[in-house]
Amino acid sequence: MTHRPGLLRRLLGPASSHVVDLGAQNLPLQGQSEPLDEDASTQQFAALVHTVWLIFAADGSLDDQEVAHLLAIIEDLTEGEALAEAIEDLFDAYATLHAEVGVSGSVSLIADILSEPELRESALKLAIGAVVMDQKMSDHEERVLMMLASAFGFSSQQTQDIFHQVESSLAGK
Repeated sequence: MTHRPGLLRRLLGPASSHVVDLGAQNLPLQGQSEPLDEDASTQQFAALVHTVWLIFAADGSLDDQEVAHLLAIIEDLTEGEALAEAIEDLFDAYATLHAEVGVSGSVSLIADILSEPELRESALKLAIGAVVMDQKMSDHEERVLMMLASAFGFSSQQTQDIFHQVESSLAGK
């Protein structure tokens, strides 16, 4: 997986200005020792990244390339202002939640947090982008992707359309 700066903004399209601002002001910045605030924008930020984490965790573990991809997403969304410790805490929280409630519980929580259609579409685009950039989709990843799409209220046709839109965007078309 190769990360290109600004790729997320191109991939997410018109919603990206809304997404890029999420959480950056609420995450601990370099030089601050405050924990993550639990306000809405931080939860939305965490839920957006969690969608990609779920796709990568679908096969049971995250490899180095997948972690690097997640870190690149966080860097893009926060403009590089998130502390490494906060990112580790976020990944630990995902793993704990996953162990406690499984994929379906995680998907339900994400859908509850991302109630706005634009955020749901952005989350689905991020998840699809992870699959497309990986150049393969396992049965487990497909199942998680379809669970996300369904929880977000997207039909199979809408999901296919978004998938093709993401593929074209990543191909530079």
